[in-house]
Amino acid sequence: MSPQNRFKQNIRAEKLPTEIGDLRAIELLGLGLNRLTEVPPSLARLTRLRRLDLAGNALKTLPKELAALSAVETLDIGKNQLIDLPSAVCGMQALRELILWANAVLELPDDLGRLTRLEMLSAGMNSLRRVSEGIGNLSALRELYLDSNSLTTLPKSLSRCVALTNVDVSRNPLGKLSEGLFALPQLVPLQASNSQFTELPDLLVGWPRLRELTLVNNPLEEIPPSVGKLTELAVLDMAGNRLTRLPSELSECRNLFTLSLSGNAQLKALHAMNKWGELRNLFADQTAMKPSFAKTSFNR
Repeated sequence: MSPQNRFKQNIRAEKLPTEIGDLRAIELLGLGLNRLTEVPPSLARLTRLRRLDLAGNALKTLPKELAALSAVETLDIGKNQLIDLPSAVCGMQALRELILWANAVLELPDDLGRLTRLEMLSAGMNSLRRVSEGIGNLSALRELYLDSNSLTTLPKSLSRCVALTNVDVSRNPLGKLSEGLFALPQLVPLQASNSQFTELPDLLVGWPRLRELTLVNNPLEEIPPSVGKLTELAVLDMAGNRLTRLPSELSECRNLFTLSLSGNAQLKALHAMNKWGELRNLFADQTAMKPSFAKTSFNR
């Protein structure tokens, strides 16, 4: 092992001194990539702290006293050993960004709804089986990442998070999209790949600003006609589904820039292709397209 690597290993802290709470003027505290199994309650005395990074440790909980950190806007507790969302987190009323990816959290509780200033919630790569209806109180929430969990349903109250612009629910055994997602008028990208969807409700009209729809590796057999209402849609990725045809209404998506249909083995034809004047990227490998397809031109 090189001296440099030995140095990197040796500086990983296992315990914090209680006196760290005496650093009253500190605003940013980075304690990531250590070996911490606990943090001292004295951190609650850092009343000017705005960003706290505890990612990449071995934490299983946080002391309840940390709820007093009323100025913290960004909390990163990702890649630890958390099973529950610590109650202290739900008391940090100034939080705007909460990062808890790559833990083993089973549930997002109702108390999460107390974080009414929260704008970004990253909870991917956990063991989530339930997201409580309390999430509907997060009226400022703009980004929601729930990918790579064990969710079979999403809360109906998501429909109240009308500020949401980015949602990723990929790699969950959802089976269907929650109707609450179809009432998010600000949504721009939606990622829902590998989620076992067998059908899409004909409710896509609820996404007037949607620009990117990613539904890779689902057993979908058709796209609903309301896709034609997605006039801002630029990227549609339906690779690895079971599509046999495309709706004629898709031709109304005049801003479509990238269309991926790869791996839809039964898909034989596209319709009204000459209307896609903005299309630049078309992926149709491993489909049943007719030879004449390759000669089709895209005219403005």
